[in-house]
Amino acid sequence: MINFQKIKTAKATLAAVVALLEEPVKTKDEIEAILNSIGDGICVINLNKEIIFFNEAMEEIIGWQREEALGNSCYNVLRLTDETGQKNICRDGCPLFELLKYGRVVPLGKPYCITHKSGKIVPVADSMALVKSEKGETIGAVYVFSDDTQRRKREKISNDFISIASHQLKTPLISVRWFIELLMEGKTGELNKTQKDYLLQIYKSNFKLIKLVDGLLNISRLESGRVGVLSELTCIEDLIGEAVGEMESRAKMKKVRLVFEKPAKLTSIMADARLLKQIIENLIGNAIDYNKENGSVIVTIKVGSKDATIAIADTGVGISKEQRKKIFGKFFRGETAARVNPEGSGLGLYIVQIMLDLCGGKIWFESEEGRGTTFYVSIPRQ
Repeated sequence: MINFQKIKTAKATLAAVVALLEEPVKTKDEIEAILNSIGDGICVINLNKEIIFFNEAMEEIIGWQREEALGNSCYNVLRLTDETGQKNICRDGCPLFELLKYGRVVPLGKPYCITHKSGKIVPVADSMALVKSEKGETIGAVYVFSDDTQRRKREKISNDFISIASHQLKTPLISVRWFIELLMEGKTGELNKTQKDYLLQIYKSNFKLIKLVDGLLNISRLESGRVGVLSELTCIEDLIGEAVGEMESRAKMKKVRLVFEKPAKLTSIMADARLLKQIIENLIGNAIDYNKENGSVIVTIKVGSKDATIAIADTGVGISKEQRKKIFGKFFRGETAARVNPEGSGLGLYIVQIMLDLCGGKIWFESEEGRGTTFYVSIPRQ
């Protein structure tokens, strides 16, 4: 028997619920009794997207009574939105369609919300999966929701503090760099070799701190929605070429061969060129920094009817299986990566993922430890 009291996350609850629903020995009454005892909201829908089960916790989260919800469309009842409540996720990016497309557990990922019957926007942590019959046929899907209001409030307080602290730190750090440069240029008198060496180490440490503060400020702007997306017709191959050109000196310093296999036919897409270029540069920078001496970074692009997919392949250290799930986390750094490049902040991939969310894009990767990694970025053409 599954002990639901010990399950701590929506994703773990989801896996347990799917196992329970597919267990043939349970009667309908037994299943309903167990699901009603769970603290997370549970909603089961059929292939027609009609709600066929609604537990008591779900009634509390969303304000609909079970009798009202049963037989109703999940779109009408759940009304998934983004955090602003303005974007209708069910209409503009149906998670059920994504589930049926990939056929596996789908954490909804972005900070989604449910619209309460009263109109109130309720932040939720959520996940969903297919439900199959004894014959292995898909018969519906199950959503698991938990109220995420308090966690997001704590997260906002934390992010606000980081933003304020970063702003307050940047000005004195820039002043310190200015005074170090004056000393190194001999403006206050000649320095001996030892003094110059010490100042150089201070200058490098100061530069790392400024870079970290810039990263934190960038995250603060992205997470707070202060970064607008300006889509315009952009030649994707020329944009990649510019990014590669600006990274060539960095590649030469690291003795890494950087190549862009530019196709003969050029393609224009609707995209925010500024954000997309930063995404590409961040990924190329990582591919260079975590590469081996005399290694290579190959950038390619494949354009389809609906999207353009950029691939950035390196011959570097790779990512271990144990660390792949954490790779896009804020401040996360793998053990091998930290050894190869101790100066990294662990913010690059986190920033890339936020930017891609803003652009409506996706990112994934393939990696073999010790042999290299390929990151893929998919951007809608429209």
